[in-house]
Amino acid sequence: MDILELSAISYQLSAISYQNILYANEMMTTDSLKLAAHS
Repeated sequence: MDILELSAISYQLSAISYQNILYANEMMTTDSLKLAAHS
């Protein structure tokens, strides 16, 4: 493996984790909105 392959892999991993963070934030936001609507 050369440095380009390694950087491409790390870039893909960081993109995936970034999407996971966005998804988790969205889920938490909708959950708290649902809780606020019920109370």
